[in-house]
Amino acid sequence: MNGGDFACYSPFNKSAHINPLYSYVFEGWVKTEGLQNSAAIISINLVNSKRQSVQRYLSQPITGTWSEWQKIQIDPILPRDDVSFVFIGLHVVNQRTKDIRGTVWFDSLHWQNRGCPPATTSTLTSKTSVVVMNNRSM
Repeated sequence: MNGGDFACYSPFNKSAHINPLYSYVFEGWVKTEGLQNSAAIISINLVNSKRQSVQRYLSQPITGTWSEWQKIQIDPILPRDDVSFVFIGLHVVNQRTKDIRGTVWFDSLHWQNRGCPPATTSTLTSKTSVVVMNNRSM
């Protein structure tokens, strides 16, 4: 990890449209290895039609080493009337002391509306594990 923070966002040109009449839920899976001072976090960024951030939700941090996948759920997500789009962020953040090595995987990220009209599901990343940090050979 080289002691630095990391962030990866869904592309602006492929952002999901948001209807403020719905409430939403985000679910995903995270697995970490060798994180002592760093943590994996998922952010939900709700933006207006000008792509300006108006609301932000953060998952609980996942740190340490987990042999099993840890479920992340952010619920409920209640967009304001001026929200038009959502962007998902995958992060590795540090405390004052930084990890030099470690691995983080994110998998099966789902965005789902929960309000009326009837709910539908969008799969942002399905059945694809992504190693975003891995400097084990250092």
